[in-house]
Amino acid sequence: MYRILTLFLLAAGCSTAQLEIEEYSKHEVRFVRLDTDAVGQIQMVYKDESGERYASLNASSSALDKGKLLMFATNGGMFHKDKNPVGLFIEDNEVLYVLNTDEGNGNFFLKPNGVFAVSQDGQALVTTSEQWLTENQTSIEFATQSGPMLVIDGTIHPAFKEGSANKYIRSGVGVDQTGNVLFGLSEAPMNFHDFAIAFQEEGCTDALYLDGAISLFHTPERPSDGNFGVIIQVVGFPMITQK
Repeated sequence: MYRILTLFLLAAGCSTAQLEIEEYSKHEVRFVRLDTDAVGQIQMVYKDESGERYASLNASSSALDKGKLLMFATNGGMFHKDKNPVGLFIEDNEVLYVLNTDEGNGNFFLKPNGVFAVSQDGQALVTTSEQWLTENQTSIEFATQSGPMLVIDGTIHPAFKEGSANKYIRSGVGVDQTGNVLFGLSEAPMNFHDFAIAFQEEGCTDALYLDGAISLFHTPERPSDGNFGVIIQVVGFPMITQK
């Protein structure tokens, strides 16, 4: 069984666009898939207008325009003890935290790490941090840096070992060949290799690890709270159907 959440969005001239968010389980991973037209509804937020961190996945809903609904949210990458982002964070085309190219210990620094971004024209990309530095990214509306990369140009991260006993709950995001975005949250502890394979088998040419055991998904029917730094969210005017 899977669910399709249909967004109705007011477009120019008061016309209506119908977009889909599909939620399903496969490879022991819970996936939320956005079609290419829905990608432009992805936002990345951190603090409200008063400078207070949202923290919980559903808290930002209080700042939404009347009639809009928080259709989906998940934690958007790693953060320090003070909850500030470890790496790059762009919100509304403004770079609030710069790209982190440092060496270090932990998952974020298992190179290559990478960036998940949405452009001003509603296109999504997952790219390594090295590639990010060589490309012109002035048209980026939202971006968050995390690590390690899971899938790079269709290939599993070279450091991952098949059969590894290093198993945890994991979350990530990938983009397939047609520009659809898939968010994934493992339903049981999983090693990096198997988690990356799940994204690869769902057609993602590039995928990025977001975080571990603290990770959560929020939907209207399955609300979640948490205590995070950057939050990735999808906002729209909903109509929900079951299949």
